[in-house]
Formats: sequence, structure tokens, C-alpha cells
Amino acid sequence: SRRLIIALPLFLCVFGMVFVDFNIVWRYFAWTNQTLAMFTLWAGTVYLAKREGYGYLISLVPAVFMTLVSVSYFFIAPECLHIAPAFRWVGYLVAALAALGCLVGFCVWKKKHPVHA
Repeated sequence: SRRLIIALPLFLCVFGMVFVDFNIVWRYFAWTNQTLAMFTLWAGTVYLAKREGYGYLISLVPAVFMTLVSVSYFFIAPECLHIAPAFRWVGYLVAALAALGCLVGFCVWKKKHPVHA
């Protein structure tokens, strides 16, 4: 009965998606996939930064890039905020500031936390 309680709402959600335009579902899936990659890269970067001898730059650079991509897509994409083409620079600026803010936040965190062997 516990499995049914979990499976039935999931089945109903997926069944409801059958009636939605697949292109819209695919766009949301693409954005959530990139956002999940961004969070995973940041988590991996923190994990590697906590270990001595591990190069955390291997995941830091892609994490900053994915932050830039995910945030700019959120501001510019038609299924999200959809900033007018004349003001897309605002979306790119906010995305760059978000990526820079995450990078600065990571650097501040790195200085406060010691490395474990």
C-alpha cells in the first residue's frame, strides 16, 4: 500500500504530461537538467575542496560556467521570465553577477574551512 501511495501520484503526473505539448516539457526538462548539473558541480567542488591533494578547479570552472548558463536561460527563455530582446543584456548581467557571487561565496567559504587529509 505504501508503494501505491507513492506510485499513484507519480503515474497521474506523468499521465497528465501526455496531454501537454512535448516541446514545452522538453524545454523545462532541459533547464532542470542544466540546473541539476550546476548544483552537482558546486557540491562536487565543495567535496573536492575539503580534501587535501584533490584539484577542485576541475569542477569549479564548469560550476561557474553552468551557473552563468542556467541563470541566463532563466531570465531569457520564453517559458521562464522571457525578457524582451532589447533588455536581454540585463539577463546576462544578472547571470554574470550570480556566477561571480557564487564564486566569491565559494572563495570565502574555502578560507573559513580547513582542509582535511
